[in-house]
Amino acid sequence: MTASSTAVNPRRVLDDAIAALKDPDSKLPLEDVDRALRVAPHDPRLWHIKGLIHRAEEQRELALPALERALQLAPNEPIIVRASSEPSNHRPRTKESRLRQTESSV
Repeated sequence: MTASSTAVNPRRVLDDAIAALKDPDSKLPLEDVDRALRVAPHDPRLWHIKGLIHRAEEQRELALPALERALQLAPNEPIIVRASSEPSNHRPRTKESRLRQTESSV
């Protein structure tokens, strides 16, 4: 494990990512989430947020595996189950719809 990966705080990354998803004008911190996943690869919340970031960026082919991994790690977590079961053809078209989708999934 490198010094840069041990300095990552998965909980803080998760909190920052949730805040970024709720702010339609913010840059989504996918790189930070990926670094946190290297430190905590079994954290379903991080996989969930990674899937939501990809979904918000309209990258369904990347969102689905991340949401499926979150579901494997936490099959009884209602928020994760709900996010994983949303229709796969759902794509937010505006910042407002992206915000509504995120608020219902976080």
